[in-house]
Amino acid sequence: MAVSDLIEVSFLKNNGKYSLVLNADILLHPKTGEYLASQKRGLTMIPRWEIDAISSIGKAEFDPWGYDGMWLGAELRGIFRNRTFGLGLPWWDYWIPFRALHQKHLIRIPKNPLAHHVRHPEQWSEQDRARLAGEIWREVDVSPWKRFYLRHFGPKAERKNYGYHNHLAGHIRKKISEYSE
Repeated sequence: MAVSDLIEVSFLKNNGKYSLVLNADILLHPKTGEYLASQKRGLTMIPRWEIDAISSIGKAEFDPWGYDGMWLGAELRGIFRNRTFGLGLPWWDYWIPFRALHQKHLIRIPKNPLAHHVRHPEQWSEQDRARLAGEIWREVDVSPWKRFYLRHFGPKAERKNYGYHNHLAGHIRKKISEYSE
C-alpha cells in the first residue's frame, strides 16, 4: 500500500484530527502515545533508534539517516497524494517532510527515543533510491529538464543536489534540521 493511502486511512480512522504512519518493524516507547497526543499541529518525525535485539533497548543508538514514523496534524491532510512511495522503499521518510517544508508547515523532531528498530539488512536498492529521488523533485515541481539545467547552470553551491540523490538526501536532512523546532 502506498504511504499516501496509509496517511489518508489513518486520518479517516482518527476522525481527521491526525494521522500516524509507522514502519512495521519498530517498538514504540511507552510514552510515545502521550507525547504524540500533545502535538496538535504540524509534522512530528519519529527518528530511528537502532538496537541489536529487543532485550537491548537500553543500548539504543541514534540513526541520523532515517525515520520510522510520522505524526501529521489535521492541516496536513490532503497534501500527500503521490502513490509512488511505500513503506520499506527509500525516500518515503524524506518525501513527507520535504513536501511539508515546501508547504510551510511546522516540523518537529523529538530528541528522546520514541521508536526502537531492531537492526536487519536493508531491503532496497540504489536503483530504487535513484528512481525515487526524481519523484521527490517532481513533488516540488522541479521537472527533469529543470533539474538538468540547475545541475549544470544553477547556483554552484546547489548543483550537486540536482544531480546526485545522496546529495539531495543531505540537503533534505539539512532543511529539516533548519526548520524543525
